[in-house]
Amino acid sequence: GSGKMSQEEEKSYVDRLFAQNKKEKEAVFYTHGHGDHVGMMQYVPKHVSQYMSKGTKRLLCIKENNLLETFEHRLESVQTQIAYKESYYTFVDKIKDFFSYIIPFKNYRRTLISLKKELVQLQKNIAYQQNICHTLNRVITWERSRLGNGSLLVKFGDISITPYLVSHAIYDAH
Repeated sequence: GSGKMSQEEEKSYVDRLFAQNKKEKEAVFYTHGHGDHVGMMQYVPKHVSQYMSKGTKRLLCIKENNLLETFEHRLESVQTQIAYKESYYTFVDKIKDFFSYIIPFKNYRRTLISLKKELVQLQKNIAYQQNICHTLNRVITWERSRLGNGSLLVKFGDISITPYLVSHAIYDAH
């Protein structure tokens, strides 16, 4: 994505773009895996074919699966912390009146509230990452070309495209 719009704004932007530019045949070709090129790919309508090189797809799958795994591990940790704190706070609720003159119990639930907010955000992040991974599974790929030589033609309807490998600060850019 652009980093300047929310996920909802990005989806709305892509929906408008396709609605205003309806063509008989539609496809999206990605030249490389930089975020400003592929960042909204999960919002492209499912009936629209998406193309990229095999290397770019592999690279993006590694990146997106790594992010998904990171969010899932953090989710497990937050769920464990919430369960611990909830049982701890249940105990504290039982004793706080008795010990309140000795131990200050003010705001002892703040951490739990923060963790629950993080839990909700992590669940959203996981759903977002899963959507990107599903989108990548649908992407059609072409073979990597040798530097300076076009790979096999990529055909879309009556249009033929010859991707040429270029140097552009990311693996497998065309």
